[in-house]
This record gives sequence, structure tokens and C-alpha cells, in this order.
Amino acid sequence: MKASLKLLYSKDFLLKELWPCATRSDPKDFAVFHAKTVKAVFPDLEFDFLAINRIHLNAKGVLDIGSVYDCPQKIIASCERTLHHDLFLPVVPNHCGAAPNSGEVESTEQCDETPFFKSHCHIFDTQHAIGMAYQFPHHKLSFLTFYYMCSPNTQCATDVNKKWVEYVSLPFCLAWMHLHDRICAQTLKDYLSRLIGKTPERLQVLREIASSPAFNAKNAANQLGVSVHTIYKHVSEAHQELLCHDSLDKRLFTDGNSNRIHLLAHQYRFLSWAGRGV
Repeated sequence: MKASLKLLYSKDFLLKELWPCATRSDPKDFAVFHAKTVKAVFPDLEFDFLAINRIHLNAKGVLDIGSVYDCPQKIIASCERTLHHDLFLPVVPNHCGAAPNSGEVESTEQCDETPFFKSHCHIFDTQHAIGMAYQFPHHKLSFLTFYYMCSPNTQCATDVNKKWVEYVSLPFCLAWMHLHDRICAQTLKDYLSRLIGKTPERLQVLREIASSPAFNAKNAANQLGVSVHTIYKHVSEAHQELLCHDSLDKRLFTDGNSNRIHLLAHQYRFLSWAGRGV
């Protein structure tokens, strides 16, 4: 794993940088912090602008949009006028926690003919590179979305490793949930503390557990392309890591894989907002 990405899941960053910034900054300032941090720790994801949207879907597509941007005001104004024409916007929530790019939805030629590209993207030489979506808790049709936008000549939309995009974005998902008043500051701190030291592989297993009403180790192993032994190794070690949290009642910790999985499903339920991902 890249050393810079490892730092993103360190205690110093999660609790001494991310948490204070999320709880003391306004959304626009935090959007700047989000973009700068991702660019610093993951330069492979080349993007020029970042848009954070709150969207609600109805049967016909997007019903309501609320946005925060890290980009020039003139681009924000244009985007807000034309965003309802964006065909990529309602697609991203169908890939919750994953990282689809606009080229997977439509070819460049098809994109060029859409109203959103004609009236906005072509004017400012921008396009969606990669989108991320997370379901707001207890709202099946409401989503938090990130759009890492770049110029048409940027290669990031096709070349970047999507697993890493998911990995770098997840802590910011939790921070934005707080900024959208979906979780309190203390809950954010508790959730971030449970991410400390987590590798992409362990997070994938925990996301499977959190997103599966009836978790099956064999099915998870097939889904993730690993052995059942590896699944149970992650379960055992993640269970041990929870022992470090003083806030948890130690009577909850019992032996047996089924008991461990049940506890992990409860303590990492917030990862279900990110779905199963790639």
C-alpha cells in the first residue's frame, strides 16, 4: 500500500486533522481541505475541481440537488444552472461506494451531444472524471456524492485504480455526513477512530459484513476473490482491534466467528452507506 495512503488512515490524520477540520470548518472551506488532501496523498487521481452534492432521486431521476464546490465561482454558477441536464448524475447512486466514470456510462461522442456538455462542460473545458455516492442513513433515495472533475485530456478517468479512489474518499464521506447534520461530532469521532489502521482489504471485508443482512463467508470470499481463511483472518483481527476502544462494553466480545461477525456488523454498520464498492 502507498505510504501516503496509509497516512490517511493514521490516528494523527483522522482524529487530529480530519475531525477538527470537519467540526470547525464551513462546507466551502472543508471542500478545499478535501480536494487538497486527496491530491496530496493520491496524485494518481488527477482532477481539477471537486463537487460535493446532496441529491434526492424520484422515479424519473434527480428531484433535488444541493451542492458545494471547490472551483471558481463562474463554473459553480454555470453548473448550478445546467446540472439537472447531467445524465451521469442519477447514474452514480446506482453504484454506491464504487467509482464509476462518465466514460462507462456514455461514449465521449454521446457525452458531447448532451445538453449538460454543450451548455457547461464544453464552455469551461471540464467533464466528470469519477463519481462516488454514499447513501444517507435511513434515506433510501437520498445520496451524498463526490465528483472529481477534470479536463477532457486528463487520463485519470480510465487509468486510476478505483479501489484507491474508494479508499481515499471514505473518511471524507463520514466527515460530510457530519457537515450535512446526519451524524453528530462525537459520532463522527467514534466512526473515524474505528477506521484507524484499516487497509483497503480489511475495509472491503467490513463493508461486505455491514452491507449483508445474512453474511456468508464463502460468498464474501468469492465476491472479493480471496479465500475463506482470509475472510476469517480479517474478522478475527478486526474483532481484536475493537478491543482497543474503551467506549465498548467488553462483555460484547465473545468467541466464535458468528459472534464476531455479529459484533462487527453492528459496530461498522455505518460502512453500509458506502455499499460493497468495486
